This record gives sequence, structure tokens and C-alpha cells, in this order.
Amino acid sequence: MTNENYNIDDEIQAGFNALEASINIANENLDEGLINDVEFRKTINEVINATVNDVLSSITDKLHITEYVTKHKELSKIYNARADSMVSFDISKLTAKNKYQSYLKSLNRERKNKVMTGFTQFDDEIGGISSGLTIITALSSLGKSSMCSQLADQIAMAGNKVIYLNAEMQDSHIFSKSITRLSGKYHQLSFYDILNIKDCQFMPKVDSFVNSIEDYNTFSDNIVITQASKFWNTELRKYIKELTKINNDKPPVVFIDYLQILPSIADSRANGNELVAINEIISELKNIIQETGAYIIAISSLSRASYERGITMSSLKGSGNLEYSAEMILSIEPSRDDTCDGMPIFDNKKGVFNMDLINTWKRLDNKTVSLRVLKNRMGITGYSSNLTFESSKAKFTEIISNTHHPYHS
Repeated sequence: MTNENYNIDDEIQAGFNALEASINIANENLDEGLINDVEFRKTINEVINATVNDVLSSITDKLHITEYVTKHKELSKIYNARADSMVSFDISKLTAKNKYQSYLKSLNRERKNKVMTGFTQFDDEIGGISSGLTIITALSSLGKSSMCSQLADQIAMAGNKVIYLNAEMQDSHIFSKSITRLSGKYHQLSFYDILNIKDCQFMPKVDSFVNSIEDYNTFSDNIVITQASKFWNTELRKYIKELTKINNDKPPVVFIDYLQILPSIADSRANGNELVAINEIISELKNIIQETGAYIIAISSLSRASYERGITMSSLKGSGNLEYSAEMILSIEPSRDDTCDGMPIFDNKKGVFNMDLINTWKRLDNKTVSLRVLKNRMGITGYSSNLTFESSKAKFTEIISNTHHPYHS
């Protein structure tokens, strides 16, 4: 349509027609439980904004910027009024009796959409990771980043999309952890080996590196590793939406390494308000989950007061909001049955770890740790399983128990 023949009233009416069609579709999706009330309103707002932009697109070059802004506000008000008139409010539709079918559909989707971690015994007992916020915490130097890196690889191997938001290490170090783990079935490589592989003359190491890269490339197309910038929240939304779009509308699993050093949303940390900064980050993560349905697994550091007596939910550093906001909280601790220099590292009578021994124990390359479920909003709490942690390989291996009970979905 040329500008000479342009009739804005016709375009406004066409916009009404498009808006009504979109509202009808959104209403059907809401009734069927395919979207919730927040997603419904978000859809309508997006349609209104797109419709206004479309109506004004043919006359943009004729309007001064202030005229364009004024006209945009006027049309938005008109379309919002029409949308409000079409969305009737009936309180009876909100009662549990009338919504239980949508509840059942929502629960069924959540059951089907749980993500398995690749740790067989954990998945059998817990049923995997649900959409929402999962926190992983541990003592210092006990493999929090190695655990998340391994989980990311295992989840990607199963065909899921993964984002690794890295605020602590270089991206190449996350990659190196993967190659170190994968090399175990060939010739075991250390981080130092990978760093110096270009100058290596020992062919078993070179062959192992090449084979490990080939293995990595069988699933690496499912992983996005990115540094956490000042605008991490905006970038994360974009990455999640794009990966969801190319993955049959299934959101990715996001790893955050780690939560306490993410750039704060409103420079609160720069102003000395550490607690406020962490609360802002948690709130933003919850907003992202609400908007996208993403699975977010974030590393949290611990308060040092918890080192001796073991980890509880109140051990999470910086904010009680972490405890309340998380769907699941997992801790990695020294196994209370493990020993160091022939002595038990946990005093059962006093109920405390021997911290002098623990500091020596942490330097061991091969040690036994416990993965504990401190909180699980959608399942079993208190579950614990033992794993071996080989720090030089950045690798955790489950110690399979004969007493575990498979999870039934």
C-alpha cells in the first residue's frame, strides 16, 4: 500500500481483527492449561505492541519522533481497551473445581519435562531436575564447578540444550574439564597436558586429545558457554528463547557458575549492599524462569560457619531468599564414613567434622563425597548418595548402592 492511498482507520480496524483472533487463540490455550494467566497477559501485550507497530509502519517517515510516540500511546490505549473488553473476568473460572484439569495437565507436562542428570541412581531416586531454580553448594575446593560442568555435559549428551553462564573461570577452562573427563577412556589427560598439547611429542596423549575432541563434538552443539557480562540477564533471556525455539519449545538447562559473583542488577554490590545485590539476582532469575520455563542450576557459596557441622539450608551464603526461592537444594559434602591418614574425618560423638583432617583430605585426588538433597519441592528430601570425586579428572562417579529405590513417574 502506498502512502498516498494509506487510510489509518482501515489499518486500525485490521489491527482490531488481528487482535481479536490472537485473543481467541490465547483464551483457548488458557482454558486448556497450555499457558498460565501471566503468560496469557504477556501474549496479549506482545500482540498489542506488534499491532501498533504494524499500523504505524507505513507512516513512520511522515511523523516527527514526538508525534510517533504520541500516536503510539494513543493506539496502545485503544487496543488495550478493546482487549480488556474481550477478556471477561469470571471468578468461578478461577476456583480449583474448574481449574483442576489444567492443574493436572500442568503437572503432567512437568513430569514429562523433567531433565535427567545422567547420574543413574540419583535420577532413579529423585526423578531428575524440574523446571525452576536448583542450587548446588559445597565446601571450598570440593568440585562445585566440576560437578556443574559434568552435569552440563551429561545433560547435553542426552540431547538437551544447555547454557553455561560462567562468572568465575575462563570459558576454555570449562572446555578443558570436559576434555579431561572424556580422555579417561583413552589415555588420561591432565589440565596441564591439554594446555601444552600443541608441543606434546607423546603420541598416546595426542591421540587421546584428538579422540576426546571427537567425543566432545558429538554433543557440544547442544552447549553454549558464555561469560557473564554486566547485561547477563538480558543476554540470558535471548539465549534461552533462541534455544527453546530450535528445541521443539523445550527450554534449555542453564548453569550459573556462580551466583554470588554475578554482576548485580542495580549496582547494589558496588554500593556495598551485598545482601541486596544477591536478592536482586535471585528475583531476576525467578523472573526469567517465570517468563521462559527454563531450568536454572546455580552454584552458591557457603558461610564458613557451616564447615564444621555440615551443610544445612541456612548455610547458603548471603541471603535467606535463596532457601525459599529454590525448588531444589543439593549439597556436596565429605562422606562422613571416609577417612584420612587412617582416621575418620567425622566425629560421630560430637557431630562435627575434624577440620584439620578435612583440609588434608581435600588435597587427596580420589575421595568419597555425599550428594545430599536438602530441599526438593516436588519430591524426596533427605536423600543422600555417595560418589567418588577424582579432582585431577574433574570427574564424579556414583557408588551404586544395592538399597536404592527407582523413581516411578
